[in-house]
Amino acid sequence: MHGCGAGRTPPGVQMSKRKRPIVLEPDPGIYPNPDPLYPDVIALGSLSEAVRAAAKAQGLDLPRTSLKPLGRFYGTVVPEYGLTVRSRIRKRESLQVAAYWNQRGWRIDGCHADHRMAGSAWDLAEVARVAHVWRTGTALADIHHIAPDVTLHPVTYRYFGIIRPEDVHGEPSTVLRTWTDARGSEREETFMASLDWVETDTMSPTARPTYDPDPVEIDSATVGRFIYRITDHVTAEQRRR
Repeated sequence: MHGCGAGRTPPGVQMSKRKRPIVLEPDPGIYPNPDPLYPDVIALGSLSEAVRAAAKAQGLDLPRTSLKPLGRFYGTVVPEYGLTVRSRIRKRESLQVAAYWNQRGWRIDGCHADHRMAGSAWDLAEVARVAHVWRTGTALADIHHIAPDVTLHPVTYRYFGIIRPEDVHGEPSTVLRTWTDARGSEREETFMASLDWVETDTMSPTARPTYDPDPVEIDSATVGRFIYRITDHVTAEQRRR
């Protein structure tokens, strides 16, 4: 595997013995009334706090600073429904956890280099274990042993940019990537000011402003410059606050 951390399960993490078959649920969406499915999460105010509580009950450390609400669809943040988990491993992207709308459970999606980890977790204790090992650097291939319904697969990204006439030196002001997931579905994410890749539908002409030009394919070097520029800008803004 590329760029993964240590392959051993960290101390205190219990391996799941459940052999539930993998179910191909729909992608996570925002449930209009969470009370019937997630009353414990609602009571604690956010999924982040609920997962931290579940981690603490298992003797696992999940600092509050490593979790934040998941922003979906152009930065919409709903703390009760999703979270991201920052890893201590360089270049490992944030893990994304989002609640299903039609049953109690959470969709898990993570990326490191040219592999993605995706699947489901069915209780908060399991979500907490996955969040913990993602943060501490367990190899992606080993996370399946902690959460049996989470699987690993290689991906090939295509990168696109939206370059407007006013963009300096022809550098894109919006960058997105597409890939084919393990189910054969086309997926798309845009790199947002949250410094995370967020699921969007920018490639669809009906989903973006009519005055925006069509996305054009760009190389990874252009993407790297864009991410560096956005990260530098966001970091500077945070310091000014």
